[in-house]
Amino acid sequence: MKVVFDTNVYVSEALFNALAEAVLKAGRSGAFSIYISDFILAEIHRVLINRFHTTRRFASLAVRRAVRFSRLVPTSQRRYQEVADPQDHPVLKTAINSGADYLVTGDKHLLILSPYHGINIVRVGSFHRMLRDASPA
Repeated sequence: MKVVFDTNVYVSEALFNALAEAVLKAGRSGAFSIYISDFILAEIHRVLINRFHTTRRFASLAVRRAVRFSRLVPTSQRRYQEVADPQDHPVLKTAINSGADYLVTGDKHLLILSPYHGINIVRVGSFHRMLRDASPA
């Protein structure tokens, strides 16, 4: 299974959200493959510094952690259907270019698009429940 996590999941994990940490840990342990793009990496860094006022070092470490456990995919210039937030285009392109099965996000603008080009767009909690229900007892 191929999964793209939106920026908000990585930021939540960096700020010690247990649910975000649990789903990313599952991917890092090999339960599925994680894909990411330069856009998402840059956005993680920017959001941690500008919105949450973390140090540059903390933000850089969060980005390095995301890179270490992910496969980097390019985002194309091609535009797909219009979306409410233009910042969502690179995230959607990451999911499309990776052939993702899931895009995990807390962004309501993305959630309403599900499914998008065959990609299921779900909240962290829903993805966590799906992983839990699928694991052997």
